[in-house]
Amino acid sequence: MARIVGQVWRRRSRLVLFALLAFASLWLGWALIRADQDSAQELTGMAGMFAGLWSLGAAVAQLLPPPPPPPDADEAADRLAATVQEQWWDEVSARELREPQVIPLAWAATRRPVAAPPETVVSTVEGRVLRLSLQGRLEGDFPAAAARLAEGYRQVSSGRLVVLGEPGAGKTVLALMLTLGLLDDRPARTPVPVLLSVSSWDPVNDSLDDWIVDTLATSYYGGRSQVPRLLLDRRMLLPVLDGLDEIPEVARRTAVRALNEACGEGRGVVVTCRAAEYQDVIEGGSPALRRAPVVEVAPVAVPDAVAYLNEVNWPEGVDWEPVHAHVREHPDGPVATALSTPLALSLARAVYRHCGLDPTELLEFNGRHAVEDHLVDHIIPAAYAPPPGTLPGQGDGDWQREARQAEKWLTYLATYLHRHRERDLAWWHMSSRLLSRWAGLLVGIGIGMLTMLGMAAVRVAGQDVNYEIVLAFGLVAAVLAMLTWYAAPPDRRPGRVSLSFRGSLRRLWGGFRTGFVLASLVAVTVLGTVGIVMTFTDGWSSQTLAEFLRIAAFVLGAVIALGLAFAVYAWLDAPSAHSTHAAPLDLVRQDRSSSLAGAGLAGTVLGASALPLITLTVSVVYMVFLALTGWSAEPRFTDVLPRVIDETGATTPPSRPSPPPCCPGPSSRC
Repeated sequence: MARIVGQVWRRRSRLVLFALLAFASLWLGWALIRADQDSAQELTGMAGMFAGLWSLGAAVAQLLPPPPPPPDADEAADRLAATVQEQWWDEVSARELREPQVIPLAWAATRRPVAAPPETVVSTVEGRVLRLSLQGRLEGDFPAAAARLAEGYRQVSSGRLVVLGEPGAGKTVLALMLTLGLLDDRPARTPVPVLLSVSSWDPVNDSLDDWIVDTLATSYYGGRSQVPRLLLDRRMLLPVLDGLDEIPEVARRTAVRALNEACGEGRGVVVTCRAAEYQDVIEGGSPALRRAPVVEVAPVAVPDAVAYLNEVNWPEGVDWEPVHAHVREHPDGPVATALSTPLALSLARAVYRHCGLDPTELLEFNGRHAVEDHLVDHIIPAAYAPPPGTLPGQGDGDWQREARQAEKWLTYLATYLHRHRERDLAWWHMSSRLLSRWAGLLVGIGIGMLTMLGMAAVRVAGQDVNYEIVLAFGLVAAVLAMLTWYAAPPDRRPGRVSLSFRGSLRRLWGGFRTGFVLASLVAVTVLGTVGIVMTFTDGWSSQTLAEFLRIAAFVLGAVIALGLAFAVYAWLDAPSAHSTHAAPLDLVRQDRSSSLAGAGLAGTVLGASALPLITLTVSVVYMVFLALTGWSAEPRFTDVLPRVIDETGATTPPSRPSPPPCCPGPSSRC
């Protein structure tokens, strides 16, 4: 449908362009018939100049490469697999999940009434139902454990799996390990597992497929959705959706229904969720995920927790033996239950390796939540503390101040997320939420006033600058600032500079059209205001009409220049067929570099083209107006152009004959 609409639009554009060229040709012929010999030569020269420029533009457009062909799905999938694999191995290193080893995790088929019927989950061979083992355990080396997990998942013929567990039970780590295990020995032409946090999905307003495409485009393709859409349509993606419980409660049943609708025959999906929340969804009337076995992660047993803590390389003076003896003696006590989750074990490892605290203080707490709160309270200082073994004076002495500052910032971000009921921080939405809609107007007025102050300073310094020019420059600066502020969509995704000559003509035209339309809205408002003022002040006469046309020609040149600026800005926004992983800080830097490069190039084009285009449009409007009105003693183009250049401020013209008395202009007298 979109292709048909585009073809109709292009056909209509060609018809309009043909009509304009036909009208211009007829007018030129009529003007040549009426003109004398000198004027005819000048008109012929002008027509030749415009024809040459048009031919040059057409030739350059022909040299630009056409839009790139659709990328190969298999090649794009392989590139995405390599990018995702690199991303999550970096995350494993950052979280220290391999040190000293994998936290022992065990799981089994859930006993909750939330799974699909067993006969729909397993395959049948010659009428016999194959038995599927849903018990497993992970321990030891991280890569080997991830490989075993992937091998167990491949036994599920439907490719669908639901992983349940208590808060902090290790569901996210299991999803991460499964993703890496599947990527490490991924056969060619098979789906790419992509781990996605489902908290940003709004199942009421967005379909699952659209959300997956948008998320992958933002994370790996600089906001361009062509390749993710292609991979999804070819069924080359295996979504690993982490945190179904993080969707608002009122939308969870809609989310499960959407999963059932989107995941048709032969399409796999992995979902993690808290056990109690998933049971509430199913008991609340939502159908279970079709053909999906449901496993539940068990708490970490006391012997496994003790064995894991014994493997950690603790600093000198950190003694865990009293804690180990206590949890063995009281396996249901607050310390043992708190340390029964991988999250709490990871926090304990980080806090007591870096903060110089004594783990026996855990025995003083009388509740599980008190132990967990104590570990959470010290995790930020632990993240900023010098590594274990650092001698006094060798570490960064400001780490405590940086930790307090980080805690303040994180508290602000947590409050912001809670206020907007979100779990993932999409920083590109913060400006539109934290700033008033009038901020762009105030910024534009401020920039306009600063520009006028600068021009006034130039006047005070002795330069011949009248107040009209000061006001005009301030107004133009304010309008440009407001256009730049409001032109960017509020939900714009982070971008990156992507240079490609293929498809340049389409991007240039799209950007020019956007800029021309936006600038035209302001231009029409300005010209309408000027027209109303002229109507109620001087009235309409030949001189007033000439003055209005001069202003309109000036504005038209500025609008075309703005369109060219938007065109070069859009030219940098080339679609990328290659996935690229960017860490959060790298994503911010890429977006900042993209904005600065686009704004710098657009500003350069605007500054270089505004004055020539304004001069050209004013000159053409002068000549067309004189030819259509049939005034006597029409000046030659070589006489009009220097005056136009002088009026637009391009340069000081050489001495020329004065225009005839009836030439329209700001100081003409008829």
